[in-house]
Amino acid sequence: MSRKDLAILLSVAAVFGASFLFIRVASPVLGPLPVSAGRVALGALVPLVLIAVTRQRLAAELRGRYRDLMVVGFLLAALPFTLFAVAELRLPASLAAVLNATTPIWGIVVARIWLGQAASGRRLLGGAVGLAGVAAAVGLGSLPLDGVTLAATGACLLASLSYAVGSVWTARRLGGTPPLVLAAGQQIGAAVLLAAPVTVAGTAHPPTAKAVAAVAVLGLVCTGVAFVLWFRLLARVGPVAAVTVTLLAPVFGVLWGRCCWASRSRSAWWPAWPRCSPAST
Repeated sequence: MSRKDLAILLSVAAVFGASFLFIRVASPVLGPLPVSAGRVALGALVPLVLIAVTRQRLAAELRGRYRDLMVVGFLLAALPFTLFAVAELRLPASLAAVLNATTPIWGIVVARIWLGQAASGRRLLGGAVGLAGVAAAVGLGSLPLDGVTLAATGACLLASLSYAVGSVWTARRLGGTPPLVLAAGQQIGAAVLLAAPVTVAGTAHPPTAKAVAAVAVLGLVCTGVAFVLWFRLLARVGPVAAVTVTLLAPVFGVLWGRCCWASRSRSAWWPAWPRCSPAST
């Protein structure tokens, strides 16, 4: 990657890493579906505002791409966002971020099957090491290794697979689409898909100020800004390289969790964020 691409990669990884903490805060209060629906609805605002400012012709760019954007909205937003929100009812944010780091491993498999890209020895070795690390993180963690933990782990792995498939789908079917249009179309498509389920499900508990604030940051920054940058990176370096952002996200996820705990320990005024502790972050 060029220095510019590397800067985008690090920026997106830092923001994606923070998203797991905000999910952990909001999901137990509001429920997984409201968190995901609020996230994509707010996430669509950022690219839509940028499109208006830059005077891009959104309707013209979307013409003929509606079906593919709905698929991308499902694979890159509606499904994985909801699965991670469900999983973090059980798993700490840091473990969810680590499991999300399997996306490049899935990317190797998807690229081999769909794009015909040969998997080099280095890629296979990296995938094997990654799988071993995930197994160690789940098996050696503080959570009981019961059916609920395994189901939550499976949800994270399925979400990571969805990211990999969605990345390749975007590269194959929506190549040449402006990144802002991709980001807006993806989030709008996801919002449409989640509208009916969230209406039926409702919120798990009455909304709190902290949960609403977490969803706001999750949507505007960790989704809206992050995906605008990530789709730009995808267009520049391709799907396999772009999904490596998930390898760096756990580092930032653990860092943000530790900073949250340290700040809370030092300051009496720090808000009592739900389960914001080294064990849960």
